[in-house]
Amino acid sequence: MSNLQMSPEVRLHSHSDQLQLIQLSDLHLPQLRSQGYRGLDVDRQFQNVLADVGTRFPKADALLLSGDLVHHGSEDGYQRLLGYLKDLGLPWYWIPGNHDDARMMSVLVPQQPKVLCWEGWRLVLLDSTAEPDGRGAGSLPPSELAFLSQQLDLAMEQQQRLLVVLHHNPVEVDSPWQNQIMLGNVEAFWARLAPADAAGWPIAMLFGHIHQGRQFERGIHRLFSCPATSVEFAVGTEQMELVERGPQAKPGYRWLQLQRFDSGATSNQSLEAWLRSGIVRVDLA
Repeated sequence: MSNLQMSPEVRLHSHSDQLQLIQLSDLHLPQLRSQGYRGLDVDRQFQNVLADVGTRFPKADALLLSGDLVHHGSEDGYQRLLGYLKDLGLPWYWIPGNHDDARMMSVLVPQQPKVLCWEGWRLVLLDSTAEPDGRGAGSLPPSELAFLSQQLDLAMEQQQRLLVVLHHNPVEVDSPWQNQIMLGNVEAFWARLAPADAAGWPIAMLFGHIHQGRQFERGIHRLFSCPATSVEFAVGTEQMELVERGPQAKPGYRWLQLQRFDSGATSNQSLEAWLRSGIVRVDLA
């Protein structure tokens, strides 16, 4: 079973005829703020990012935090994170990454929803931290795979667009070292989505883990990764390398705008007609 507790689906409310979402990922907050992460005050960076979100997107409808929130899963780190989010005052939802303690997260937020619905959209939050290999990879347990199939069936029956959120990348990227720690049971993941392929029903996916803000395609599906609020990993490297200079070295986040999905629309319309997204980089104060 997933470590995150199940709860009924939540209906999101928007400030306009679009749903404005903000994805934040890979904060790596330490147990003590003074410890930092890779020599950086990542608490301050995350606070700067939240301040930018509050200024640039004051009417954002929800934040999606896609894992690796606290570097060693300490309660102190999560308590600070909860305080930062409370200060911003926007609705938020989180999933764990390989550095998180999913049980601790479920204790602190006992009724974390796994399904968010809005005007023809179904957002599904998955826990990909099962079967860790000690290097960073993780998998979706059987319960999460079954849950994904159930939610896909519901989305197709109800003529809804599906947006899947998980931590680990379900596609290969340009860096061999990152492909070694991607979603461990990626074949099983895509097998569960085969009905969407057969029906020509495109799915959008959000993930973190790779510390890069990029877009990927797999057939009709579109995948979006999120820059980290901590450090950025260089693209196309054999081993882990940090981006230390230039705009890509800045902490960042992803924004998304979802359009109301018309249930009368044909299933093979591209996702671009219903979803816009981009990356924001934040200067350090």
